[in-house]
Amino acid sequence: MKNKITKNVFFALILSFTNLLNAQETTSNKIDSSNSMDEDTTITISKEIANNVLKYYIPSYNIGKNRGQIATDRPHQTETAEIVPYNTFQVETGFTYEQDKYDEFKNQNIVYNSCLLKFGLGSGMDFRFGFDVLTNKVYKNDSLKNKNFGFSGLSFGGKKFLTKGTRFFPKTSLMAELYLPYFGNQQFRPSYTGGTIRFLCEHEIGDKLEWEYNIGPDWDGNSPNVNYFFATSLTYNLLGPLSIYGELYGFFTERKKQEMDLILSNGFYNDIRCDGGFVYLINDDFQLDLEGGLAITKSSPDYFVSFGLSYRVSKN
Repeated sequence: MKNKITKNVFFALILSFTNLLNAQETTSNKIDSSNSMDEDTTITISKEIANNVLKYYIPSYNIGKNRGQIATDRPHQTETAEIVPYNTFQVETGFTYEQDKYDEFKNQNIVYNSCLLKFGLGSGMDFRFGFDVLTNKVYKNDSLKNKNFGFSGLSFGGKKFLTKGTRFFPKTSLMAELYLPYFGNQQFRPSYTGGTIRFLCEHEIGDKLEWEYNIGPDWDGNSPNVNYFFATSLTYNLLGPLSIYGELYGFFTERKKQEMDLILSNGFYNDIRCDGGFVYLINDDFQLDLEGGLAITKSSPDYFVSFGLSYRVSKN
């Protein structure tokens, strides 16, 4: 009887020891597996990528950082792909004189204040609000026949940054804007709500040359027909704060053949213009500009001249 009890105790001790070893091995495997999982799931990103993510998706990250030089949509028609920095208010304003002659008639447009207000929202977005104060005069044989003065319709919208761009692929933003018929002189505002959607692209070619181009549909609010807008410009830095640019821009507009005598064979008529000018940077936040433009097609105004200024103020 004693021997049987002794054998049972001996086997129980062996079984307990075996279970203890198995438990230690299992625990060790779990720890090793956990360490392996920790190593496998570790993700490392570059400082440049982290800064870009923080810059465009956490607006307050830009506070106190270098905002660079002011980037404007004036004086040319090509809109910049740059976004107004977070918490920054930007004003772009100017004067324009435009004239067009046809037969015995002369049409003059004088824009006393073309005003575009912008505000940086962060997350790669900005908001815009615009209006003009202008006069239109119509002469027949140098005799004034009609005159209108007042505000244009209001426009508002914004831009969204899409891609930073590479050596061959452009920096790109998307702009959307509405033209409202609820304010301003009836002669200068649209009859219905209009709008535009444009892709804004930009290439930096070396240290001094910049190529920008836009494309997109435009609805003027007076006709159901769509206008296909395009613009392309080259800007060259002459010396320090002084730059010069040249630009080609215009619209291809859907029309029925009986509506216009200036028709292309594909059912569109064209309004193509060119312009050029100078931009002078007083400092990183203040810019002056001067430009002039000519008609290329018969349907375009004969010529225009314009000058203006742009500045920005940060709330940071």
